[in-house]
Amino acid sequence: MNKNRLIMIGGCVGGFILACSFLIFQENPRNKLEEKVDVTKQQEKNYFEINDDVLGVKFHLSKNFYHLTAQAVSVKNPDFIYGFSAKDDMDVYCVISQDKMEQPGAVKLEYLRDGVYNQIRKKYPDAKLESYEVVNLGWSNNGVRLIVNYTDNAITMVQWEVAGINGESATFAFCNSPKTKLNLYKEDFNLFLDSIEVK
Repeated sequence: MNKNRLIMIGGCVGGFILACSFLIFQENPRNKLEEKVDVTKQQEKNYFEINDDVLGVKFHLSKNFYHLTAQAVSVKNPDFIYGFSAKDDMDVYCVISQDKMEQPGAVKLEYLRDGVYNQIRKKYPDAKLESYEVVNLGWSNNGVRLIVNYTDNAITMVQWEVAGINGESATFAFCNSPKTKLNLYKEDFNLFLDSIEVK
C-alpha cells in the first residue's frame, strides 16, 4: 500500500472520529443541562433582598423602586429608617419605621390594629379602614395588615401597612399611592409587604 493511500485512509478515519465525537457531545444530556443551568444563573431577580440584622428586619423591594437618601427619608418623617420611591413617580413610596417599646412584651393584635389606624386618623381625620387581617411576619411573630383610604390635599390616597411587634420593638412598613395609580403598583406593594419579616 503506497504512502498516499495510507495518508488518505488515516484522514478519513480521523474525520469520522471527530464527527462522532461532535455528535456525542451535542446529544449528551449533561451538556444540555449545564447549558440550561448557565442560562438560569444569568437570569436576574426583579427585586432586591434586604436583610438588616441590626434592626431585625428582612424584606424584598421591587427594582421598580429606588432607595431614597437619608435626607429625603428624613423630610418625610425623621422616624423612618428606610424609604423607597417609585422610579417614575415620587408620589408613590414605601417606608419602614421602628420604635422601641416603653414596656416590652406581647401586645394584642387588635390593639396594634387600632393603634396604627388611630395614628393615621390623627393626621387624616377622614381616614377609613377598608380591610384588616392577621399576617405571619416570620420568626414566630404575627402582625397586622391594614388598607386605609384618606384624603390629602383633595387627592384620595391609599395606604397599605404591615405592623408587627417582636417583644422589644414595633416595626411598621407601609406603601402610599394616589388611589388612581394604585393598580400600577399593586404587585410591587404586595412584594414588599408580603416579604416583611421581623426577627
